[in-house]
Amino acid sequence: YPLSYSQERLWFIDRLEGSVHYHVPVVYGIRGGLVDVDLLEASFRLVMERHEVLRSVVVEREGEGYQRVMGTEGWTLGRHRLGIGDDVDRYIEILMGKPFDLSSDYMLRADLLQRGEGKDILVLTLHHIAFDGWSWGILMGELDRLYGSIVDGLGTGLAELPVQYGDYAVWQREQVSGAYLQGRLKYWKDRLEGLEPLLLPTDKRRPLVQSTRGGHVYAAIPAHILDGVRKMCVQEGVTPYMFYLTVFQVLLYRYSGQSDICVGSPIAGRIHEETERLIGFFVNTLAIRSTVDGEEGFLALLSQVKENILGAYEYQDVPFEKIVEAVAPERDLGRTPLFQVMFTYEDSSANPERPLLGGLELEQIPSGVSSSKFDLTFTVGEKGEEGVLGIEYCSDLYHRASVERMLGHYLEILVSAVVGPDTKVGLLRMLTEAEEAELSRGLGYRKAPYPRDKTIVDLFRETAQKYGDCTALVSGEHRLSYSELDQLTDRLASHLYCHGVGRESLVGICMDRTEWLIVGILGILKAGGAYVPLDPDYPVDRLSYMVKDTGLQVTICDTSGRTSLVGIDGLDLVDGTAPSVWHADVPPVLNAPVAEDLAYVIYTSGSTGRPKGVMIEHR
Repeated sequence: YPLSYSQERLWFIDRLEGSVHYHVPVVYGIRGGLVDVDLLEASFRLVMERHEVLRSVVVEREGEGYQRVMGTEGWTLGRHRLGIGDDVDRYIEILMGKPFDLSSDYMLRADLLQRGEGKDILVLTLHHIAFDGWSWGILMGELDRLYGSIVDGLGTGLAELPVQYGDYAVWQREQVSGAYLQGRLKYWKDRLEGLEPLLLPTDKRRPLVQSTRGGHVYAAIPAHILDGVRKMCVQEGVTPYMFYLTVFQVLLYRYSGQSDICVGSPIAGRIHEETERLIGFFVNTLAIRSTVDGEEGFLALLSQVKENILGAYEYQDVPFEKIVEAVAPERDLGRTPLFQVMFTYEDSSANPERPLLGGLELEQIPSGVSSSKFDLTFTVGEKGEEGVLGIEYCSDLYHRASVERMLGHYLEILVSAVVGPDTKVGLLRMLTEAEEAELSRGLGYRKAPYPRDKTIVDLFRETAQKYGDCTALVSGEHRLSYSELDQLTDRLASHLYCHGVGRESLVGICMDRTEWLIVGILGILKAGGAYVPLDPDYPVDRLSYMVKDTGLQVTICDTSGRTSLVGIDGLDLVDGTAPSVWHADVPPVLNAPVAEDLAYVIYTSGSTGRPKGVMIEHR
């Protein structure tokens, strides 16, 4: 059989970098009696005989992958007798982390850890190339039926499957192709044209190649909030999935400041009745793009998200892999294409919490093994009167504490949207009571409009005059008072004036994060200029492009910055770490900026093309 489009993508990923992060593991503690190990093995074999995809390997012919179905005679249940002192968690981690060889291995591994009566553990590890979330209910339901039937000496009672996954792959290759595929792709090309990456703040610098190391955090949704969401969904004619996704897009808007928000979201992909009882990799991914306006009400955004989701559903048969090929031909190894965050919604019917094994009960055990295919994967689940929020996060980008705080902010926005659905998106409460109290107590926080007729320089000078002796800046062991910072930045501004910097002159700043970076920024602003941040860790071709694009002539730097800018011609480099050597009698600055003047120019990531400089005014 051919590979489906989704399988083909995972096969390419496996050949490029391995695919341990596409393992689908689960660990069950077995309660209620002893397991008949031979019958358990026989039950698994029967499941694999019913579902060919679990015993299919990938063979390569002239650079293309195909599925080849094997028999079940080579499959065995792993049997492990553990002693009292054995590290069970480490044992499980090794079993789940063992790579699959897609060219020779069965796509289902099952291991029984025997620890004594009532303490057996079943470790299941499947590869995503043959399995998806929907498949869990099928696998565990059939395993229960088969094991119980063998124990009781009865027939299985399972109806014969009308098709196999390979038949679906053949259908997809024949039907979702050619003119039909191109016509369907037009919707996605138009929908996703000009999409820029989501630039959420991170705790760590983004690696050049996307990391898959991850972690999980969870929080509960109170029952009364669940009830409020359900009532509002009925009132507004939307599903809970639409409501929770809208709240998530508000969170991303508030965190990033971007109004163009695109989120990935999985869909079952089982558009034919014959596939509903079939194990396999059917899940597809939709790109849900919305425009979030802080001045519009939450209900208006909810209505927009509803229409966006319904439109995406109508064109859900287009494989995500084909959308990526059509919309995002340029790739960035540091980011996933089209979107960097995922949103999933799970209801109580998606996966039974306590599957059975004949007369035995299986209780899921947290595995402790984490990976993350995206920057963030946000999950909302409802099970009866209980609700749970979860975030799977890339641990090479975020600290756990930051992600826990993000969960708290989502809950606050959720509550605020339920209580006041007509509230403007930009005014929905996000901070917790503890955070607001901390800001109010520690930073003199008060709600007040930003003065639109003043500049950053005006506000800083007012503060320096009022709190001159107070500490303004702390960097490691170094401290500067407002008066000291005011004097240093005045001298730098005058120095830059002598270098020809005037109102709205663009001045580069290429420095490490020390106190001198703040001195440099304020000095540029006081001279009337606008600063252009140049990260010393950027590749030289990116720095060169930004210098050329902005026409920079003067750049403030330190030792690190000077090294990074070697080879870029035409720059007047000013040492931003030695203001003490500048002459005291330089002329005063006469280029005080006004509120409409540029304050800085910030560049986009450029992951979908050339980076673009965004001009921000003082106001």
